[in-house]
Amino acid sequence: MAECGVSSSLYDLGGNKIDETYQRVVQTVDWDGGAVLHNGTGSQLESPIKNISGSYAVSTFDEIIGVDTSVNPVTITFPSANAGKYQYVVKDEGFNSSAKPITFVSQDSNDRWENGETEVKIRTNGISLTVYSNGQNNYYII
Repeated sequence: MAECGVSSSLYDLGGNKIDETYQRVVQTVDWDGGAVLHNGTGSQLESPIKNISGSYAVSTFDEIIGVDTSVNPVTITFPSANAGKYQYVVKDEGFNSSAKPITFVSQDSNDRWENGETEVKIRTNGISLTVYSNGQNNYYII
């Protein structure tokens, strides 16, 4: 009797075959003592937490963006709002956005912020904001 099922060419870190619908996430420790996540095939996973001090293009995998405003103003470019419903937390870690503002823009010139503009400038020292897209053409700030 022949077996039916999904065959997989993926292997976990122990060399065992794994389903395409399941991959183990393995946490290891790097030489600096920080945690590193790997998927079941050994590939390193990208961290959803970013720390930036210059202009930055947000990935749909990002979740938290810490912004150092102590030296320069920073522009954060978000993915097109129609890429999906995403949420990001942005924190002014430099506590200097009143002098070095954080500017939010979208990579899609048709996207609008809740005020109807194509960009928003943040000028409140130490502020933490949640930004989300509606999956169509708007971004909102909580």
